[in-house]
Amino acid sequence: MWKSYFDKLLSVHSAEQTEEFEIYTAESWIPEPSEIEIEMSVKKLKNFKSPGIDNIPAELIKEGGTALIKELHKLISAIRRFH
Repeated sequence: MWKSYFDKLLSVHSAEQTEEFEIYTAESWIPEPSEIEIEMSVKKLKNFKSPGIDNIPAELIKEGGTALIKELHKLISAIRRFH
């Protein structure tokens, strides 16, 4: 079954020869987080901890307010679309 699948998948010579394949993954579907969920997560960030590799301290993220929450939501949504 796998050999047949990959033979079809890899033996394409032009765009006209491509077919839609149904892809099965072990990952379960997780719904996109809402702005409220992101806001709750930001509020749970602990103060006075070392920042991560982005060097942004939690206190700064918390002070971003609703404008930052909206931008984080847009960013997370965009990442999920391309993942």
